[in-house]
Amino acid sequence: MLQRLVKKINNQLKVIDLEGIIGVGIVCRRIYNKFRSKVLFGRGVYIDFTTVVRGRKHITFNGRLLVGKYCRIEAISENNGVKYNPNLVFGKNVRMNDFVHIGCTNFVSLGDDCLLASKIYITDHNHGIYIGTNQSNAMEPVVHRVVNNDRSVIIGKNVWIGENVTVLPGVIIGNNSIIGANAVVTKTIPENSIAVGNPAQVVKQFNLDTKIWDSCNDL
Repeated sequence: MLQRLVKKINNQLKVIDLEGIIGVGIVCRRIYNKFRSKVLFGRGVYIDFTTVVRGRKHITFNGRLLVGKYCRIEAISENNGVKYNPNLVFGKNVRMNDFVHIGCTNFVSLGDDCLLASKIYITDHNHGIYIGTNQSNAMEPVVHRVVNNDRSVIIGKNVWIGENVTVLPGVIIGNNSIIGANAVVTKTIPENSIAVGNPAQVVKQFNLDTKIWDSCNDL
């Protein structure tokens, strides 16, 4: 009986020690992230060290920003010898979860109080031109094709973007809108709307009079 009690106590101490070590590691990671973020990106910005930020001088942080793990934030100023003048702008109180990729060669803006889930892709450009008279040659390697960067992406204030969403060039998402999980946004979404699907379609809009989200079938 005594031996079993001693063994049980020892096992419990091992668990406590392990939890303590993990806890210390988490605290150290947070302290390092805060210090690194403040030095590299400024006050109020918290970016996990696993996240890659390229083109810092072309990125504007206007307030508190929280960025999760393994994200890619890229303001691309040159590709295949062609120079660009990107402008990537973050509003105040923007929160991004893990594995978010933002690529900017022209203009991308996220408004105040935006919330982004994980595995989101936002881009204002394409590798190649596929409309009009000066289209890319299908035989040309994709990485060598001209980057089409004449469009922007503007995400308004208080926008919630769900898991696995893709936002393509030329898109404007209005204030207070919600983009459902797995949606592909190819065109402008009005403010106060809920959009889902591929391509994303508005399914509900917020009624300012009744304070209710009305189905588009009821509008």
